[in-house]
Amino acid sequence: MMQDPNQAMAIPPTGSQRAATGAKAVTSSSQVELDHAIGFSGKIVRSVHLHPNSKDYVLIAGCSIVIGDLSDPHNQNFLTAHDD
Repeated sequence: MMQDPNQAMAIPPTGSQRAATGAKAVTSSSQVELDHAIGFSGKIVRSVHLHPNSKDYVLIAGCSIVIGDLSDPHNQNFLTAHDD
């Protein structure tokens, strides 16, 4: 039987929806881990910066901040634990 593609991309319920249905919150062990970012949209003005060390760049990608190495495109770090 084929899986419904919409089911695989279901949006987790909000806090009030969880309370109403008895659903559990998504835990950190069930979250998707970022591995690599490719490209950016350019819709946010001044969202890409060269680091003062001139070998790294910093950019906004969705709700994450990506710090990458200009000389190694596979060397990236993600800042995702902000709460503002």
